[in-house]
Amino acid sequence: MSAKQFHEFARECMRWAEEATSEDDRRHFVEMAKAWVHAAAELREFSHHSEPLPAPRPSRRKGNGARNVRFRTC
Repeated sequence: MSAKQFHEFARECMRWAEEATSEDDRRHFVEMAKAWVHAAAELREFSHHSEPLPAPRPSRRKGNGARNVRFRTC
């Protein structure tokens, strides 16, 4: 997810807080929104001050290199 998507979800949490029927639910949604905003800030900070992540490595084959093959039986 991008920082923008985190912020969008935080806004959605705030809308849910406005519609909440109980104070506990409202507080819960507000706390969720705060957490998403915090996560967005951390993601932005991480992406601006870090090196790009390396490309994923292909997975190794198991055992003797044989592939998982399903044989048809009659």
